[in-house]
Amino acid sequence: MSSMSERDSTQPTTSLGRTGVEVSRLCLGTMMFGNWGNKDHQESIRIIRHAIDSGINFFDSADIYAYGESEEILGQAIAQHGRREDLVIAGRYLPAPGHVRNLRHRPRRA
Repeated sequence: MSSMSERDSTQPTTSLGRTGVEVSRLCLGTMMFGNWGNKDHQESIRIIRHAIDSGINFFDSADIYAYGESEEILGQAIAQHGRREDLVIAGRYLPAPGHVRNLRHRPRRA
């Protein structure tokens, strides 16, 4: 396996803030992989693998996308491709719906 830097990549990269991590300027969002969009896991995996082969190393994910199904698809694609160390996954966690209400209406005290 070669690293992204060793491959011919047509994707321009940029530094992610002040982290020193280089990411592709294009980020593939995964929200529509799974039940919320493309239900065909193999097709979604092909899309992700094509993005990686094209030099995209930056992916957006969240546990709420298709209730975790899109994260499972992304994980399968990465496992099949075998290049996790070359990829950056921007993720976030959203608490269960009942907890969100409490977080938004939390009293603010100094």
